[in-house]
Amino acid sequence: MRIQRLSNKEIGQVLAQRVKTIRKAQKITQKQLAQTSGVSYASYRLFEKNGTISLLSFIAAVRALGKLDHIDKLLEIDLFELENFFEEKQEQ
Repeated sequence: MRIQRLSNKEIGQVLAQRVKTIRKAQKITQKQLAQTSGVSYASYRLFEKNGTISLLSFIAAVRALGKLDHIDKLLEIDLFELENFFEEKQEQ
């Protein structure tokens, strides 16, 4: 899939389908994932339907599925860079 050819909305829909696939593979219902992640059931259900969700809710859902490492790989954050970021933030 050439992600560059997709609109932002389409990318959201692809991400929603991927999260849904992981959720179903783990035999977790939408309600269970919503409760575990702290995301409202309505918000999570809407995410799977149309790909729209806040970034923080998306992270919470991915965390609840035990897949945060996928986000880390996506962003390719270097541990050293991450430590520097938090050090600089504390100095401010």
